[in-house]
Amino acid sequence: MTLIRGIVEYLNERKASDIILVTTDFKNLGNIKQDSAQNLDSQIGIAILDTKIFSSSRPEKAMSTHNFATGSPRYWTATTNNFLFGMTTTIRQQDILAVLEGLVPRTRDIALIGHDFKHDLHILQLLKFDLHTSIVRILDTQKIALEVLPDNSSTLGDILQALRCPVENLDTAGNDANFTSRALLLLAEKGYTHSPVSTGNQDTLASIRAIAQVAVSRQLSHPQNKERQKKIKRQQRSRVHQSK
Repeated sequence: MTLIRGIVEYLNERKASDIILVTTDFKNLGNIKQDSAQNLDSQIGIAILDTKIFSSSRPEKAMSTHNFATGSPRYWTATTNNFLFGMTTTIRQQDILAVLEGLVPRTRDIALIGHDFKHDLHILQLLKFDLHTSIVRILDTQKIALEVLPDNSSTLGDILQALRCPVENLDTAGNDANFTSRALLLLAEKGYTHSPVSTGNQDTLASIRAIAQVAVSRQLSHPQNKERQKKIKRQQRSRVHQSK
């Protein structure tokens, strides 16, 4: 349990105020690998947990989650309908790297996280994402789950179910990034509590549990979402009319 103990203890140390947990997830990896000028359908999800506000903020405010989509308006509509933590933002395929780098603060220590991460890491390398500056750890929740839950399936959904984490709408990039972050926190808590817990780490474990167990609340009724969907439907109707 050395790795799991290290995560909890690192969060509890004074220097933990300098670390940010950044979780990424990509959908339609094959499309992202293609010529970016084609602007094919894909999704990029990113969840950011700033340990500087780890214990001081309300659990539901501790993590920010983003979902980006490239490609067609119809694809954007589908992803927005499934994204649980806000509105999906449309970007061009050629802007994926700039969007990612814009959200990752290189002035802070970064733990980069993913589930079955080798495929996403390959995409990050192809995008020429900087995997060195400020990144102090790369963590794969699938590998960690093999240590903490050896008899459990390695899929993200099964791991979350075993950890009794509220979950829905997996396979949307932003959702998967958020729930992968929660899985990491709960795996850290479960693995660490297999051993005697020091008094100094009890507050950290309580914060981990509170953030990971926040109820999933849809934000799909946001006025910007509705207006954006109306705009896309108008554009689609216009294209049909023009084709006729």
